[in-house]
Amino acid sequence: MSDFSPKKLASALVSKHERLITEYAEETGKAKEITMLKEKRDQLKHWVADAGGKGKFVKELGDVDGRLAQMTSSFKPKPQSHYAGLKDKIEEHRKARDYWKAKIGELKS
Repeated sequence: MSDFSPKKLASALVSKHERLITEYAEETGKAKEITMLKEKRDQLKHWVADAGGKGKFVKELGDVDGRLAQMTSSFKPKPQSHYAGLKDKIEEHRKARDYWKAKIGELKS
């Protein structure tokens, strides 16, 4: 514990906040992509139905279904309220990271 100076501790806190920001941003990004793919799939289904199951949108619908299946097999989206909370957490971690970055310059080794 003696080899932890205030500056090293502040640097460790900056790293922790950066890691959490990245994790939360990746999670919200995946959720947004899944939502977008679901909306795109719904629109493509309407266009395929309007075209009688023929046309250029059939292949695109298959591609979207495949991508959506791939994403949802590795990532299970949570309720939308969870992601609203993550946005707040990301902002809190950004503020904390910026605070500790500023403190690093003030602290002695």
